[in-house]
Amino acid sequence: MRAIKFVVVGGGRIGYRHATVLRTLPNARLVAIVEIDVEKQVNLASEFQVPVFESIDALAKENLEIDVVNICTPNGLHILHALQALNLNCHVLCEKPLGVKAEQCQKLNAHKNRKNKQVFCVMQNRYSPPSAWLKEIVPLLGNIYQVYINCFWNRNEAYYTESNWKGSLDLDGGPLYTQFSHFVDTLLWLFGDAQLMEASFAKHQLQGVTQFEDTGNFSFKLKQGGEGQFNYTTAAYAKNLESSITIIAEKGNIQVGGQYMEKVLFCNIERYDFKSIPKTNAPNQYGQYSGSAANHQHVFENVIAHLNHMPAKLTTAEEGLKVVELIEAVYQIREEKYQNF
Repeated sequence: MRAIKFVVVGGGRIGYRHATVLRTLPNARLVAIVEIDVEKQVNLASEFQVPVFESIDALAKENLEIDVVNICTPNGLHILHALQALNLNCHVLCEKPLGVKAEQCQKLNAHKNRKNKQVFCVMQNRYSPPSAWLKEIVPLLGNIYQVYINCFWNRNEAYYTESNWKGSLDLDGGPLYTQFSHFVDTLLWLFGDAQLMEASFAKHQLQGVTQFEDTGNFSFKLKQGGEGQFNYTTAAYAKNLESSITIIAEKGNIQVGGQYMEKVLFCNIERYDFKSIPKTNAPNQYGQYSGSAANHQHVFENVIAHLNHMPAKLTTAEEGLKVVELIEAVYQIREEKYQNF
């Protein structure tokens, strides 16, 4: 298996995690980092012992041998930087979400097809044992009647004021993009296309700090049959409370929950005897707050396997587009009916 050469664009918390994990993998080579902040440039160059460039344009002038560019910049810049990476004739691995506008994501997909390159999305929750188990079990449930997803997290003022993009409509977009797109992906990955029915929003905290809601919900109908509700908040007191999915179906009921959807709480399926599943990795730690499960190594390993023409499990740009399309439809209601965030 040949080593795959990576560049990480963005030296913030998530970019730093990408670089840290990549250098632990035997078939990955971190060859450069792109970071606009001068102080971070110095620190990253010292720690990772690779060249650090101020922009993708500056990187392009060096003619480095690169296989994959990892996009770890603010949400609203993902498409711009992914397009620039494709123009280097590289594959792209984009942190969630793929973008914050479906039209831009469509243009990215068209461009990667023209360049004969691939764009993958980071949806690392798919690799958590409960998610992998759900993917295997859902087909046993027969007709799906109802699906409920609850995501009750905490993101306080310190989280939003530590950078100049978090909390903005243009670069952040809102909780469904930044915190909960993993769980929107879970919905579509498990059950297929969903049609938005209704949505509502509220803002309980951080007036004047963010430009969007901290709480909301939307109802949906599944194309394959069944309906459901997605409830979320970033206003839970002090720390993350719950990430869960409940499925009511023809041949069984399932509930997977905990803080990060990391354990099976209930399983009653016709002619199925639940035993156990492997332990879920601990959540990513970002200083004062926690994120989803620490599964980035699985994402990178599957990209490496795929580019070595081996079997791999990946999230495609087309799947990433579907997540953006559903969130954008939800937020279209926010734009039309809620003006005072």
